[in-house]
Amino acid sequence: MEEQIVKQEVSKGYDSLLQSVMRDCKEGQDCFNCDGCNHKFYRYEQKKEDTSKHCYHVSKCGHKYCDKFKWIIDRAKHYQEKTGIDWKDILKGWEEQRTYWYENFYQECNQPEIKTDNVIVVKNREEFFSKYPSKKFICPYCKGITTDPNSCNSGVKVKLLNGKGKEEICNWCSGGLFGTLDGGVHVFLKDDLRLILIFKPIELSEEVKQEAMQSEARHSSQA
Repeated sequence: MEEQIVKQEVSKGYDSLLQSVMRDCKEGQDCFNCDGCNHKFYRYEQKKEDTSKHCYHVSKCGHKYCDKFKWIIDRAKHYQEKTGIDWKDILKGWEEQRTYWYENFYQECNQPEIKTDNVIVVKNREEFFSKYPSKKFICPYCKGITTDPNSCNSGVKVKLLNGKGKEEICNWCSGGLFGTLDGGVHVFLKDDLRLILIFKPIELSEEVKQEAMQSEARHSSQA
């Protein structure tokens, strides 16, 4: 298995990840499987003195390193499917960013699953704002216009979820427990290979588009 992997034509990012994982595997059970751990990790035994079963860690590996390796490769390929960027380039970028142990760097909170097919892919923030120059966004909770893509500053008063029925100025955040209530957009920044969830730019709002068209029609009829 090791020979096959070494002979594969892979990117520098793949190689650096592979070396890190195989180093841990060698110090542990001294085996590696790119499709995930395939050796016995735990053993369940029933003790004579009681009827309950007890779990024993029988592997020499401290973690399921091969499972993590497979998760990382699968996640990079998932990002390719959603963004159109080659998974090897994505993995290379992640590995260049990584400055600590891969077990801690590669996690759902750092490389989240992209649960939509509508991802805005841009090089950086500058390119994003060149596509959406208004720099105005729609808060998914109060429906007001905010100039912050992640935290509502619309000034609109609403009954907040933790406000006990009182109306207060909206402070909804895209990074909160309920996210953007399906009223946001995912943006993938190619410069740092990061996925962010933000409020919807007003340029993408059908209501705003309709208002703009109606305004233009009124202006044309008056001319």
